[in-house]
Amino acid sequence: MSTVADLTAIVTSAIDTLPPLESIDHGERVQLLDAVNKLRDTLERPLDTVMRIGYAQFVLVASRIALDMGVYDVFAASPLHELTIAELTRKVKGDEKFISVFISLLGSSTSGIWPTASSKKRALENLRAAPLAWALKKGTNMAENLVFLNEYLRISAKLHEFLKATDYRNPEDTYNSPFQYAWNTTDHYFTWLGKRPEKQATFNAVMNSGRDWENNWFEFYPVVEKLTGGSYDPERVLVVDIGGNIGHEVVALRKKHFPDIPERLVLEDVPAVIDELPGPLGPNIDAISHSMFEPQPIKGARAYYMRTVLHDWPDKQCLEALGHIRDAMAPDSVLLMHEILYPDRKLHGIEASSTTVLDFMMMEVFSSLERTKAQWLDLIERGGFKVNKVYKPETEFHFSLGLFEAVVA
Repeated sequence: MSTVADLTAIVTSAIDTLPPLESIDHGERVQLLDAVNKLRDTLERPLDTVMRIGYAQFVLVASRIALDMGVYDVFAASPLHELTIAELTRKVKGDEKFISVFISLLGSSTSGIWPTASSKKRALENLRAAPLAWALKKGTNMAENLVFLNEYLRISAKLHEFLKATDYRNPEDTYNSPFQYAWNTTDHYFTWLGKRPEKQATFNAVMNSGRDWENNWFEFYPVVEKLTGGSYDPERVLVVDIGGNIGHEVVALRKKHFPDIPERLVLEDVPAVIDELPGPLGPNIDAISHSMFEPQPIKGARAYYMRTVLHDWPDKQCLEALGHIRDAMAPDSVLLMHEILYPDRKLHGIEASSTTVLDFMMMEVFSSLERTKAQWLDLIERGGFKVNKVYKPETEFHFSLGLFEAVVA
């Protein structure tokens, strides 16, 4: 029978023999992470678990402070990505005492941004940045995610007050959500963002997260077969991307499938997003300011596409938006809804945890939810559509996704 020391040696040896991360199959990586988490959960005492959960907020806050101070940028610019605390102090704002405190926290085993330094010698030892620290330079997608997640702390901190005042009823009103309560505003979240350009820019960057690891919808949906053919009509739009943020999808679609043909593509989003676009998106791509809660201005497009748009809204607003799309569609138009699928209850571990956390975030900010496949089918049908098929990507990042193809019922 193996002793704890034997098991420790086995785990340590396994870590040392792991292949490079980029060469590990995503499914196998998830299985291994689940096994590691199960091992941790088995070994932790209740107090250990409570402390791990509760202490996570401090790592998040300290990481944001380090970002604002320029700590990650300094390490990235250092030839060896290695500095003493004294050297670091000379290059960033703040005094050495404070920097020593948060550097020690970020060097803990739970955050892994720097190898842990001895508390007695930390002012003398070199601090060597781990790859995560390099990824958190200002302007990177990971840095924007860090800023974005810090913005949620105020809402989460006030959530217990909001729920206590409402007898712990699930929020249903998107204009009276925990977000409005925490920030003392009557604005919807997207309106509130639009009045704060810096926060809007962070949101736009975060919406691009994970796209390098996911299949775009037009990589697993037969775009050319389904949306082209017949005589060319210069007045007809091929795809309208509703709520498409700064145009990630339409630009990639044009580049992959339609670089040399004149079919028109249209990006739609609220003025706060469209007005801040740095320039044209490309040939035959129009950017239009539009609210999906107003009549759809593009009539008879071949396809109306939305990526993770309606999950931000309760059923009432979803049905209103779907109604405007339905009214604009031609007999051969299709609705393409690319949405997160809340996991089957049989799923567990990493596969389920990301979506369940996002479900909670939707409740906090929008009084909305992540829906199961069955809930999406029901919503789309109540919106006056018939679903032809649900397409699935070959690879997924954090969430299970489905592309619903529907026509007017």
